[in-house]
Amino acid sequence: DTQFQLHLNWSGAYGHSQADNGSILLFAFGRELLSDIGYTHTRYRNWTLNTASHNTVVVDERSQTFGSKEEPTTGRLLYFDDSNPHVRYADVDASPAYPDCGVYRRRLLHVHAGEGRDYVVDVFDVEGGKTHDWFLHGSADEEGVFESPVAFDTPVDTLIPEWGGRHEPQNETQLDLKGAKFHAYQFLWNIRSAPAPKDAAATWHYENAGLRTHLFAEPDSTLFHFQSPAVRGAKEVDADLPNHLRHGILLRHAGPRSRYVAVHEPFATEPWVQSVTRDGNTLTVQHAGGTDTITLDADRATVTSTAGWTYDTGTPYSGALSGVQRADGFALIADKPLPDVPYVRIAFGDAKTLVYPVEKVEANRLLLKDDPGFEYADGKARFLYFPQEEFDEPAMYTV
Repeated sequence: DTQFQLHLNWSGAYGHSQADNGSILLFAFGRELLSDIGYTHTRYRNWTLNTASHNTVVVDERSQTFGSKEEPTTGRLLYFDDSNPHVRYADVDASPAYPDCGVYRRRLLHVHAGEGRDYVVDVFDVEGGKTHDWFLHGSADEEGVFESPVAFDTPVDTLIPEWGGRHEPQNETQLDLKGAKFHAYQFLWNIRSAPAPKDAAATWHYENAGLRTHLFAEPDSTLFHFQSPAVRGAKEVDADLPNHLRHGILLRHAGPRSRYVAVHEPFATEPWVQSVTRDGNTLTVQHAGGTDTITLDADRATVTSTAGWTYDTGTPYSGALSGVQRADGFALIADKPLPDVPYVRIAFGDAKTLVYPVEKVEANRLLLKDDPGFEYADGKARFLYFPQEEFDEPAMYTV
């Protein structure tokens, strides 16, 4: 009943894909609270493919680059750790989705404060472009009730940009990720706006569960509340699509740089976090179980809890990969002896990054449980699974 799941996507487009790099889903108390609609064969398919229907950031009101096998948009996993009983942490560079963005990075830190008490610190950094739209969509299974202390007093007719198309797709084959004819923002309905306060909150109430998001906005940001098609409830019946909606928020900030900081707090009956405050890169989350102080610097995350525990990602330590052992067990061979570590990150130039769990360290050998999936010799890597990439640059490890 208290199971918690947080999903983060950074895959490229190799066929059955959507423009959804950096997007999240959140599941708690038996239901999705932040959803990805998934697939549909209705006339609203164009909505579900576009970036705006996902829980991520849209740059310049345009969907992400879709990519292909020849020009993938796969992101890079910079850090991952689920070895701690109190904290799980993921750090992803999803910038290939927007080639003009120098930074498009999401960091998610999940704190397990007790049974049925989980929250997520969510930091999304964007650099590049003129307009940044941070989307958060509620459940696609139930419309629920939305509430916020923010007074959304200003009606907004549409958020479609002047260059965007206002035609509505009539079937599932009419797709447009560029927005020139079928712009995705046409599916944002009942829009109301307000100047974004320095700290805000939004709450979704559903049957037997809910989610409150504490949001810290950049100066001169605008916050929107809207409804959009949830699609699922129509059960592939086109005529029923307008009858199934979900609530969402959009936080807009002018580029070229934006930082979105939020804390997502699932609850069974009522919100349980007493307060969330921010001071620069540090957040303080106070709840009945104690007070947690979270700091997210450029390459390090720390958590100190008055409940008596701490967490620290440590500082990165890098070197050159010397080889891969794939016979009689799996191991990565480093260029020097290493300390005991739970994970190792391997970077193949700027093109690909993978993180592997480490079972044991023997001097310069990082013993793995599973096949790393690539061969490495003479500074060249060749992957043995789809899409069978090859990299001529020397691979680098980081622990």
